[in-house]
Amino acid sequence: MRDSLEFDLAARNGGLNSTLRFGCRNNVSRCNTRLGALEPIGERRTSKKGRDQDNGKGVRLREKESANAVVGRSSNDARNITGEYTARVWLGQDYMNRLVKNKANDQALTPSEGQADLEPPQHARLPWHDVGAMVAGSAAIDLARHFIQRWNFAQRSSPSNSACRFLLPKVARQLPANDDILCAKAIHQCSVQVLRSLGSWSGSTSAKPEDSIQKAMVWLIENSEHYIYMETEVFISAGGKNSQVTNAINDALVRRILRAYMQGQTFRVTVVLPLVPAFEGRLGSGSGSVIQTVMHWQYESICRGPHSIVMQLSRHMPVQVIPEYLCFFGLRKFEFQDTKLMSEIVYVHSKLMLVDDRHALIGSANITDRSLIGNRDSEIACLISDESFVDSIMDENPCSAGNFTGSLRLRLMMEHLGYMDSPSKKDRELFRDPIRPLFWKELWLPVARKNASIFEQVFNCTPSDEVRDFAELAHWEQQPKMAEVDPETARRALQDLQGHLVIFPMGYLRNERLRPAIISQEGLMPATLWT
Repeated sequence: MRDSLEFDLAARNGGLNSTLRFGCRNNVSRCNTRLGALEPIGERRTSKKGRDQDNGKGVRLREKESANAVVGRSSNDARNITGEYTARVWLGQDYMNRLVKNKANDQALTPSEGQADLEPPQHARLPWHDVGAMVAGSAAIDLARHFIQRWNFAQRSSPSNSACRFLLPKVARQLPANDDILCAKAIHQCSVQVLRSLGSWSGSTSAKPEDSIQKAMVWLIENSEHYIYMETEVFISAGGKNSQVTNAINDALVRRILRAYMQGQTFRVTVVLPLVPAFEGRLGSGSGSVIQTVMHWQYESICRGPHSIVMQLSRHMPVQVIPEYLCFFGLRKFEFQDTKLMSEIVYVHSKLMLVDDRHALIGSANITDRSLIGNRDSEIACLISDESFVDSIMDENPCSAGNFTGSLRLRLMMEHLGYMDSPSKKDRELFRDPIRPLFWKELWLPVARKNASIFEQVFNCTPSDEVRDFAELAHWEQQPKMAEVDPETARRALQDLQGHLVIFPMGYLRNERLRPAIISQEGLMPATLWT
C-alpha cells in the first residue's frame, strides 16, 4: 500500500485546455490549510426547510497570506420537533416529516394551498443532524473548477441551455482580508484535497468513471490504527461476490476488523445512520413498498445477507465479540407539546468519516454504489488531514491527536450523549480516548442501549428488535403508550435519558421478506435504482 494518497485521476475542465487532478496528493496539489477549532458561532434558528437547526459550532478562521481555509459546521441536536409554528416561507415545507408525508422538493404550491404538510399539534416534524464544511483557498479553487466543468458540460449536452453562458475559471491569489468567516483566534494547520465521483454522463470525463471518494475511504479504512467513526444517510455495501452491489467499503471494513481481531488489537468502528429511511408509507402495506425496499438493501448490507458485514465477520469470530469492534447506532429525541409527549427519530443526513483523530472526510457521498462507483450520482468531498497535533491518549496509551479531527470527533460524541450543554474539563477527558473499555463498554454502548429501551418503554416506538414481523408491528402499534396513559411516570422515565444516541435495531422485521415482489412496481425497477 502506498504511503500517501496518489490517485492518478485526470479530468478535462469543460473542454478547456487545463487539466484537473482530483484525488491527488503531491507536491503540486497538496494544500496547507488553516483550519480552526470548533467554537460557538451562533444561536439556534429555525431553517426554511422544515427542520430546526442552528448555526452550530463550527470552525472560525483568520486569514494568513495565501493559506487555504476550511469551515466545518455541524448541526445541534437541540433542534425541536414541535415548537412555535409561524413560518410560511416554503409552502408545504415549513413544518414537515418525510416519514409521515413526503412532498417533492420541486413541487410548487400555489398561495391558495398555503397549508403545511402536517399539523403541529398532531405530528412531530423530522429533526435533522448534518455536518458540512466551507473551503477557502487553493482547495476552493478546485471545487470551483469542478462546478465549472459540470456547468459547461451541461451547457454543451443540452440544446435548451444554449442561452446560458459558458464559465471560465479564474485564479484567486489572495483570500479576502475583511471576510468575517476567516476571523478566529484558534487556527490549525491541515491539508485538504478535493475528491469526487464523476462519470461520462455528468462531467465529460474519460471512459473510466472517477471514484476518488471511494478510493480515499478504502485507503483510510485500510490504514486506520485505532478507530473509524462514520455518519451516513444510507449504508448499502454488501461485499463478497455479490454482483448487484460493488462498492468496496464493506470488504475493506471486514478486512480491517479481522486484522485487529487476529492481532488482539483494540479497534472500534462506529456507524451512525437514520433508524429508518426517509420515505413515507406504512410498513406491511402497499404504501410502504419503497421504504421496505431501501430497508431490504440496508439490512442485507449490515447483518442479514450472506455478504453483509456482520455475516462475513461471524465466519471468523464469535458473534458476541463483534460489538467490541463494530456497532451501528441511530439518534432519537422527545419533546413536550403542551401536555403531550412526542418522539421522533433524528434524521442523520451527514456524510462523514473520521479516522484516528487525524483524518476527516466530509462531503456528499453516502455508503452506496450510487455515490461511490463514479458512473451514477455525481458527488464531491474533501479529505482533511491534520498537520498540527496535541498530546492525547488512545487505548490508554500516549498518542498525538489532530487539533481539528480530534475536536470534531469529541464534539459529535459529546453531542450524541448529551454532554454539550455544560461540558466540563472532566467530561472532555472522559471522551478523550474513544476506544478504551471504560468509554466503549461502560458509557457509549450502555447509554445507547438504555436510551433505546427507555424510548420503547415510553412511546412504543419503532424500529425495535421486539418487532419481528408485520403482525407484531400492528399489535405493537395498538398497545397503550405510557406517554399517553401515564404521562407522569413517562416523564420520570425520560429523565434517565442521556443525549440522543440509541442502538440500531438489527432484528427489526427479521422474519419478513422486505425485498419487493418481482411483479411489483419496485420489483420491476433495476437494483441500481436503490443501491
